[in-house]
Amino acid sequence: MDRAPMRPFNDTAALGTSQRAVLPIPLAVPLSEPPAAPQLVVRVARPQDAPAIDALRFASYAAAPWFPGLDMSALKRERDHPDTRVLLIERDGMLLSTVAVTLLRSARAVGDLLENPVPDDLADELPAVVLQRAASAVGQRGLGLLPIMRHHYISAAQRCGARVLLSAHAAGTPNLSCMSKLGYRLTPVGLRRPENSVLAADTQVIVSSLPRSQFATALDGLESNYPEALANSRWRGEPLRLA
Repeated sequence: MDRAPMRPFNDTAALGTSQRAVLPIPLAVPLSEPPAAPQLVVRVARPQDAPAIDALRFASYAAAPWFPGLDMSALKRERDHPDTRVLLIERDGMLLSTVAVTLLRSARAVGDLLENPVPDDLADELPAVVLQRAASAVGQRGLGLLPIMRHHYISAAQRCGARVLLSAHAAGTPNLSCMSKLGYRLTPVGLRRPENSVLAADTQVIVSSLPRSQFATALDGLESNYPEALANSRWRGEPLRLA
């Protein structure tokens, strides 16, 4: 006679309630997956981000012991150069890091925005990208925020044909040694307090420069040294286009 098809042994629908309760749970299978860490989102700032950018700049610079004094008004987003694009990183809608990126095509404009002398051998390297107002949220170390942003703006400078990246730093800025390893040249320019600077007291200043010939090397270094940080971030929205 015909027999009903046999059910597999682990088909608990065929068992009574008391029998289902005593079935062993395989130890190799997790009951639930641990929640994934929220991914870091990288994007170009929008006009409505200005208050959050200002607040992060104020908090980050005020917590930096290498600045002997600050003119907070100089940090405001509204004081950025008109051609500046602001890059930011957020997580769960919270702003974690930001930097101002400006492409300039005249030596005078570069000197004015840098607010410090351009190294003599780079004075005619145009167009140039000037970086300013890098700021990260206090207590967020270890996420690779600066390397992530650095990878994006070096890539954008490479795409737009920039010949050099320039930035001015207070001498005690902690990421200068990492920049040197990536191929940046660090040029001390002495004790300074430029007229329109965020500095409110005389400060030893260093100008960093990364020539176009070192862009690819710096990108390789970032990818080799910060693979997890880069993998844990994703780009959102319009690309970083430098005017």
